[in-house]
Amino acid sequence: MLNPVSASGAFEVTLGIKTARAWRIAACLVVLLGAANSNGPAFAQEAHERPALRVGEVLAGSPAWAEWSRRYLRPSGRVVDTGTNVSHSEGQGYGMLLAVAAGDRRAFNRIWGWTRDNLAVRTDNLLAWRWDPMARRTADNNNATDGDILVAWALAEAADLWNDADYATAGGRIATDIARFLIVDTAGAGSVLLPARFGFASSDQPDGPVVNLSYWIFPAFARLNQLAPDPAWARVVDSGLAIVDALQAGKTDNVSNWTGLGDRQVAPARRFPAVRGYDAARIPLYLAFFPRDNADRLARFARMFPPGAKGLPIANLRTGDIEEMATGRGYRALAALRACAVAGQPMPRDFYWLGEHDAYYPATLHMFALIAALMTRADCMDPVEARHLQPRGPVLRFAGDLSRFGPVRVASQPLPAPAATPAAAHERVSPIEADNVGSHGLFNVAAPLGAALALAGFLAASRRSRTPAFLADPTPPVLRERSPAPRNLPENPFHATCGERALEQRLDIAAKASWEWQRTAAVAYLRLANYGDMVVADGVAAAHQMAANVVAKLAGCVRKSDHVTLLAQNEIVVCLSLIADEVDLYSVGRRLTAAVRSVDPGIGDEENIFGLALYPASDGSGALCLAEARGVFEALHPIRPVEAAVEKPAPAKRPAYAKTARRTKAKTKAEIST
Repeated sequence: MLNPVSASGAFEVTLGIKTARAWRIAACLVVLLGAANSNGPAFAQEAHERPALRVGEVLAGSPAWAEWSRRYLRPSGRVVDTGTNVSHSEGQGYGMLLAVAAGDRRAFNRIWGWTRDNLAVRTDNLLAWRWDPMARRTADNNNATDGDILVAWALAEAADLWNDADYATAGGRIATDIARFLIVDTAGAGSVLLPARFGFASSDQPDGPVVNLSYWIFPAFARLNQLAPDPAWARVVDSGLAIVDALQAGKTDNVSNWTGLGDRQVAPARRFPAVRGYDAARIPLYLAFFPRDNADRLARFARMFPPGAKGLPIANLRTGDIEEMATGRGYRALAALRACAVAGQPMPRDFYWLGEHDAYYPATLHMFALIAALMTRADCMDPVEARHLQPRGPVLRFAGDLSRFGPVRVASQPLPAPAATPAAAHERVSPIEADNVGSHGLFNVAAPLGAALALAGFLAASRRSRTPAFLADPTPPVLRERSPAPRNLPENPFHATCGERALEQRLDIAAKASWEWQRTAAVAYLRLANYGDMVVADGVAAAHQMAANVVAKLAGCVRKSDHVTLLAQNEIVVCLSLIADEVDLYSVGRRLTAAVRSVDPGIGDEENIFGLALYPASDGSGALCLAEARGVFEALHPIRPVEAAVEKPAPAKRPAYAKTARRTKAKTKAEIST
């Protein structure tokens, strides 16, 4: 049998992808030309003042978002830290950003609504950082600066994606109070971020102010500057990079979770454990959003991610000991992202899927590693895997490419103080919206022109690529683990099945393995209609032998990667791998029908007698696939109950052994009556 994916087919798919990329590059060149002639104040293009990255819809339709939200997001909008079952502003901000990245506005509104209702309990516009599910209220009303930044960043992204000024207004209030209360000037380090409004200033700590470098969320600051324009944002970026450089200047990597800046010194904070661990792991993640600028800094994080480590080593910087190894695929994803940014190393196989048992924190870091890679280092990613993560990315992300190459504009006037009344707050126009209203020039022409070029590129790629129809949908969320089977499937994924439940699980495995070829699994279901008649007429042994003959015939005409199973006495299931689409599956059904007809010519004259079902492309499972195949069979071939077959009038000629069986049955009834 020919290889399921021919060389010419693979060439066409590759050519289609390259064509789409060419159209996108051409459109971006148009935007670059427009940017050179555009008017108005633009964000300065220096190292510390970068254009704002556009996160919206970078994971549109991605199964990674479906899996993350299934695990950690409650219907109320509460993001749950699975380690403690509490919720905090950091988790709510991460959830809001991931919802924007997925283009899931309903989920975003749920998360933002819960955050607003439960954490916005302070007199300022900052958020209480911790919510206790047992007490059903906030357990600590102090804020956490990283949570405030993440929420404000998410609101800015949502305002940009869905053109909603209310999001920008809310985010602007939070950003304004971050700049007002949490950015402080120091003698040695410049403007720095306090981790919270209370407890970390010079008056609170002997080596204060104490900072947490993982709260420097570098990709967020350009967005916060749009919401609340202030030169302090650029100074904060500079101070964060300077502190990282100072800690990495010595022979020993001293980047710790908590850093004291008192007495013009930069060192691990005295009153905090001198540990490089869970918090510090986020520093290279945020630096990797601009990997080309920060490659040298990322290279100096080698001690945090030693080669071959199974997780994140939690190191005591005073003793040099490794206190524990934080396991989780999310930490290995950070290591892979850093290796890509530093040395261009390809992403490993397990980078593209969340770990089966990862807790909230490593899984969330994993999601942001995926976003950073897709936005800044796609050259390290496998193109097929990237397509799984971004099934609708080439079309939905095109507007993001436009804004990324063009200058990011900011409001010319500072953000006004928060309005005293809700009505006034509702009427305020956000900086992002005001900028959109005031934009003129070639960009207004370039946007629709770019959209037209994108559509043409998409159509060209679609015509050249023969991608199966079911691949238009994202990878089924149930397939969250990549199959260990090689691409050519040398081992049959259906072997050693015993019972319907095992068969359903094997279908899941086969679907994962088939996805390597951009194919799926399928089921061909057959119920032997004359099985009951044969039991009555010829006995159970003869009926069973007939079913065994059908199974043997079918097994002789399927591929090595397929399997024929006698699920019940009269139910035959053919499990199929590497099925391209419905046309391919129906062709297999006709071939299987011909094989059955060679054993039992009386099955009918239909081209296909099987109930056929592809493994569902959305929210799929082996159980659903098998159930659908059964349903299709019953709709096409209604089967009489076995009782009706027993009452069927006897044919004119009946074999002698059948008459003997009937006399024996009557004699037994007579003896019982007597």
